Amino acid sequence: GAGIGGPVARPMLVRTDYTMYNETLAFKAAVIHGADVISLSFGGGCGWWDWACEGYQYLCPELPFPLCVDYLGGDVEALGEILDRFDAEALLAYSFGVAVFAAAGNEGAGAGVGADIGNDSTYRPAKSPYVIGVGAIGFDAMARSYSNYGGGVDIWAPDGIRSTVDPNSAGFDPDDLNIDEINEFFGTSAATPFVAGVAALMRAADYSLGPDDIQEILQTTANASADPKVTPGYVDAFRAVCDLLPNAAPTVQITFPSFGDRL
Repeated sequence: GAGIGGPVARPMLVRTDYTMYNETLAFKAAVIHGADVISLSFGGGCGWWDWACEGYQYLCPELPFPLCVDYLGGDVEALGEILDRFDAEALLAYSFGVAVFAAAGNEGAGAGVGADIGNDSTYRPAKSPYVIGVGAIGFDAMARSYSNYGGGVDIWAPDGIRSTVDPNSAGFDPDDLNIDEINEFFGTSAATPFVAGVAALMRAADYSLGPDDIQEILQTTANASADPKVTPGYVDAFRAVCDLLPNAAPTVQITFPSFGDRL
């Protein structure tokens, strides 16, 4: 969705059947059809693409998983193909000047602590080159217990935001009134469109911004957190956008009365 960029962004919704092949095609379709910012609320590593990972481990069980991937390279239609496809579409987006944001994942859901994806070379698309990975914080500015963290998580943003009405929230009570009709959206899949919306506001202020510019501004204007996982900080929409807008003193031109007139 447009996230908080709603006032200036026109959403382009691309549906998939949630298979790897069509997810990468949807990624490419968004670029080709002129998207300026892309938000990807899915992803994973070996634990996500189980069929591919098991194939690799069957073929070279004596090697640690990342070395197994390197050993087999692109010779097997399995995880290597997935990594290559996501990386290729990320490079395509970057070459078109498109800023791409991807959810860092919620491996801690149910376990109480997210995964450190810094050492997971297979995590896609958040760790594809030129993709900005997004982690989730609560309203206390601390990492959500389920949010992944570590290398590849480039910026953080809040989740738990009331976003839209859905059948569950509409059925919460019979009166169809008040804020409880709007569903709360949690997880890094919610934090990601929040940052993408900020990026849309930034590009509305300065359309010349490229993906590297957007990432740098988001990170240099980010707010610090007491949580060491939240590095380099969590997004500050106001500062990120205001840094792009001129802040010159207002000018006043008096047209009446004319200079020297007496009233």
